[in-house]
Amino acid sequence: MVSQKEFTKYIQKAEIGDMGGDIVGCVLTSEMINPLFRDKLKPFFDSLSQDITGYASKTHSEMLPKEAFELEDTFFAGNSAIFFAADEQNEVIPVGHASCVPLYATDNLRVYEFGGWYVKDEYRHHRLNGMTIGETVGLSAIEQTQLNCQHDEVQPVIIATVKRQNSLKGLQHLGFIVDSFHKRPYTTALTCSCATSSEHFGCNACLHRRGPENGEKHSIGMGGIGYEFVPITIPNGTDVKKIPCSLLVHESSAIDTFEERMMESFEGGQYEGVITNTIMRQMGNQLQKDGNIV
Repeated sequence: MVSQKEFTKYIQKAEIGDMGGDIVGCVLTSEMINPLFRDKLKPFFDSLSQDITGYASKTHSEMLPKEAFELEDTFFAGNSAIFFAADEQNEVIPVGHASCVPLYATDNLRVYEFGGWYVKDEYRHHRLNGMTIGETVGLSAIEQTQLNCQHDEVQPVIIATVKRQNSLKGLQHLGFIVDSFHKRPYTTALTCSCATSSEHFGCNACLHRRGPENGEKHSIGMGGIGYEFVPITIPNGTDVKKIPCSLLVHESSAIDTFEERMMESFEGGQYEGVITNTIMRQMGNQLQKDGNIV
């Protein structure tokens, strides 16, 4: 890539810190980049795209491949963070990435999906200021999104979906909490779009999604449907690193506002506890019509 000395010309408002073991690094968001050097970053996006695509091919459904132009556009839109490191040869390379991609927007609320969370294998155990690279770049992406929303005077809702135990634990370290697909039918309609199992594509129900039989306990009383979480059970013979697809939400009460608003927007509403292919298609069509899928 480039030398550390050359790289420092590209950035502003960022300090390169000592990570130990002759490795130095820093996390960058778009506001830290000197605008005069934007084109100089293109090789980094190419490299990061190749790394993420290679990782995606190993984890299959856990992460989608990312084209270089997608990474660049997301970064300069202020929706992602990238961790750069310089090794003992003084070469700077991108080694970590995280993004909050916008899914839905109104005048005072935005829904984002956290994803593209990646760290090169050989850098996963390095720390900067007591945090792993994954934690550093993940929190930076979230904080940048929150700052953007604060500036625009809108509420952020940041969600994520996971299918692996280590991803679940990592996201919990970032402040995500386990939520319920069945409690959030409209949020589910935004994110659950797997071609082979989603109601978006006419399936009756997604068999991979976490539900009452593998982690959610539903109870019906005078107050309606209640939810509590019990330990996830993994069938014998299943890869213990995998878990049923689970919905996580970053600490935000705005998700309740989003669900209530969607229920009011559609004729007849869609009460919690029910996910159907009808509501999936209905919401997708309506949001595209309104131009709120961004």
